[in-house]
Amino acid sequence: MSVLNFPAIVPSANNWGLQANGQSVRSELDGTVQTLALPGDIWVDSLTFTNVYDPQARMLRAFLASLRGEAGRFYMTPPDYVRSGTAPGTPLVKGAAQTGLTVITDGWTASQTGILLAGDYIQIGDELKMITADASSDSGGNATLSFVPPIRVSPADNSAVVTTAPKCIMKLKDNSQARWPQQPGRIYAMSLAIEEALS
Repeated sequence: MSVLNFPAIVPSANNWGLQANGQSVRSELDGTVQTLALPGDIWVDSLTFTNVYDPQARMLRAFLASLRGEAGRFYMTPPDYVRSGTAPGTPLVKGAAQTGLTVITDGWTASQTGILLAGDYIQIGDELKMITADASSDSGGNATLSFVPPIRVSPADNSAVVTTAPKCIMKLKDNSQARWPQQPGRIYAMSLAIEEALS
């Protein structure tokens, strides 16, 4: 099944965020807590669409039906996406086998302050990242980017760093999400729970 694009319809409200994957154990002896961060953090959202009329309602209904429940996949840019950094140049991953919460990049315009600011999003491969520290380029156009969640699949050398409308692959949270309640006058109100689809 091909990966679809989410329809260009702005929700009335959303609850976008990063759902961490971790464990915690509380000691029965003294109540202390040990916590562990595990791989597998995912982006999640709850989308609400109110007072939706045709043709937008028709587009949403067709899109939801075509997903065939949580089997379908679609690209989505975070609803709160606004880039604050200048992002000059054509950034690329510099060197293979990088993992963790940082990546070394090149291809930026040299000696620029604020190429990306904390809270900006980037995309590397199919992975969406949020920048956690302001980044600037050096005299050679290099910059180290810090972000969450950690890299899941190490990108190849010279992989593109997408700074404009970055996206990730999402899916419906379960098979009960593809519903479109209708009010008199063919007015629709829909709520969708979605989550990142890890492969």
